[in-house]
Amino acid sequence: MTYRLGYENIWIDSMCIVQDDPADWGFESLKMASIYENAVLTIAATNSKDSRGGLFHTSSPVMQTIEMPDDGRGIRLHLRAVRPHPRLWGSYTINEAFAPPSSSWPLLTRAWVYQERLLSPRVVHFTNMELIWECAHDFTCECSTPHMPGQWKFTHSPPSKVCHGELISAGSYAHFWNPGTGNFKTRWREIIEEYSPLSMTKQTDRLPAISGVAQQLAYASRGSLGNYMAGTWATTLAENLVWYSPMNLNRRQKSNISWSWACAHGVVFFPQLVVMDETHKHGFELRGYSFEPAASNPYGQLEKATITVLCSLLTTTLAQKKNEGDESEVEYQLGLPAHPEAETSTEDKDKKTRFYADYNLSESDLEPEERVYCMDMRVCGIDLSLRQWCVVLRQAKKQQQIGIKTFERIGIVSAPDELIDNNWFYGWTAEDRRLIQIC
Repeated sequence: MTYRLGYENIWIDSMCIVQDDPADWGFESLKMASIYENAVLTIAATNSKDSRGGLFHTSSPVMQTIEMPDDGRGIRLHLRAVRPHPRLWGSYTINEAFAPPSSSWPLLTRAWVYQERLLSPRVVHFTNMELIWECAHDFTCECSTPHMPGQWKFTHSPPSKVCHGELISAGSYAHFWNPGTGNFKTRWREIIEEYSPLSMTKQTDRLPAISGVAQQLAYASRGSLGNYMAGTWATTLAENLVWYSPMNLNRRQKSNISWSWACAHGVVFFPQLVVMDETHKHGFELRGYSFEPAASNPYGQLEKATITVLCSLLTTTLAQKKNEGDESEVEYQLGLPAHPEAETSTEDKDKKTRFYADYNLSESDLEPEERVYCMDMRVCGIDLSLRQWCVVLRQAKKQQQIGIKTFERIGIVSAPDELIDNNWFYGWTAEDRRLIQIC
């Protein structure tokens, strides 16, 4: 196929990287982003489960002819079936993110492929029903679905690659985007929400498999996002620390970096947040970041990463309680005052305090009624729900620096705005903040 398209060179990762050779993989993986970014065309065996599947498959006819009588004269209609394209959009609801991967497009369920799609200037997908074309500016297919090409602007949210195209496609981002961070910080959270449900053989690839996109985003933003920090950015750290991964479906991998979304198994979600105004002087403030890369790529796998922050830290307890309807399901309750209307609150007026654990704490070494800490992030929802978010920490077993206590993250908590401001942190000032480390 490459020859018939008029090109002489082809790069296939499973052939050009020595398999099961960590040294060769470590060297070649640093170049993969550049390879896909500068490719003329990426050919995707989208319908294949592995390298033995090939490109071509037998599919049902895309065209159907129907004879219709009309006053004795036959009318022949030629119809083309409209095919679904869900995985190319990449925008998942909670239920969709945990649905079984599409059997028709198994390639797109793989985490490494997500980055390869976004970095490639052009991709042609060989599916079981049709060919599909993706580039940084448009998307089209053989079935001519009504919202394509071009018309998706009116009938559907943009496809994932189009949505990210001018931001991270090869050579175009610096000319199309304003260096203000607004677009970039929201786009990064969308990237992680699309990328995190996808499968990978090694969980240690969680950061390496998105490192090329992170490098291009750093360049596209012209440095306005600040330093890259284990899957997030210095200038958006307050918002990006508030992530959650549904406990019953994911368990955090063993990791030395508890605060980053990259330590979670499976899908990660970010609430839509905004940092509260600067009049709140007892807010969260980044003071330092240290890390140890596993190889030479600072965007890739890390041995450990620690942030030093100045923050308001409220001491409380975390208790486990069995669900009366299902004893196998464990709920957690913080030892903090609840809103007086919590029990009678409705969906429109949610007054309940909600704790989201990072992993199944009942299988950890968390002690009953253990002392934990709520770190006030000074971020609230942008959906007019009048709720704020705090990160929940516990003291780490191993302290890293004399004079500064080290903590690890175990979850986040959401509560009504007036409860956090008028009760939990009422009367706190800048002098009440503490300098801590989070590993």
